[in-house]
Amino acid sequence: HQSRVDEAHDHDGGGGGGLDHGGHTRARQEAEARAEEARRNALTPEQIRQIIAEEFARIEEAKEAAMFPIYQGYECEWEESFVGWYDELKANFGADYLVLGSHWVTDGSSHIYIPDVESPSLLNKYIDQTIEGMRSGHFAFLAHPDLFMAGYKEWDDQSKACSQAILDAASDLDLPIEINGLGITRTPNHTKRGMRYPYPFVEFWEMASLTNVRVICNSDAHNLQDVIMNAWKARDFASRFGIEPLELPDFCTD
Repeated sequence: HQSRVDEAHDHDGGGGGGLDHGGHTRARQEAEARAEEARRNALTPEQIRQIIAEEFARIEEAKEAAMFPIYQGYECEWEESFVGWYDELKANFGADYLVLGSHWVTDGSSHIYIPDVESPSLLNKYIDQTIEGMRSGHFAFLAHPDLFMAGYKEWDDQSKACSQAILDAASDLDLPIEINGLGITRTPNHTKRGMRYPYPFVEFWEMASLTNVRVICNSDAHNLQDVIMNAWKARDFASRFGIEPLELPDFCTD
């Protein structure tokens, strides 16, 4: 990058799969450890708020010390009943932006991890739920828009239609979508067309390259040492399709 933007981005905001765009602070690592504790011990909402407040204080310290801009964000699942929480993250906890990280499909009282889904009917429901989140207006961009291919795997009329629906929504809303560098490091899937990253999925991005959809290249680093390398991998992947990624997202003001 000609200009460097480091963002402290955690997924305590209601989603799975952490996200970084160049910076990965100690607060992030501590937050992940606490998130694991939350899963084990079912922390109360007030305890979660306290964790985020402490994290916010560390990020504010980092902003003062850093020689480059730092932005704070949270990757969140979409759930209409959480709208008040999304607003609270921005109003009370200093979030500069929220990211839609659509990892689950809700089916009745069940929440199913999308990389485990092969059913076309559940896949359709997931796409509808994801687009509902995109339309909500709460999110700066859509993380790993092709995550569903990690489970569905095959490029057929079903996966093409789902991909087209995501791309059409992103275009209509002018909402950027992400090439996710972490997915490139995951174990490849065997498909009828050969080996494929679980995400980013080649055929999805071939379609995306033919649209006007804006694209962000992102490291999604879960470990400090992966921040730069994963970002490079995402940008290299984009170059294969002639995609020119955004240098700065809309929420970057410095």
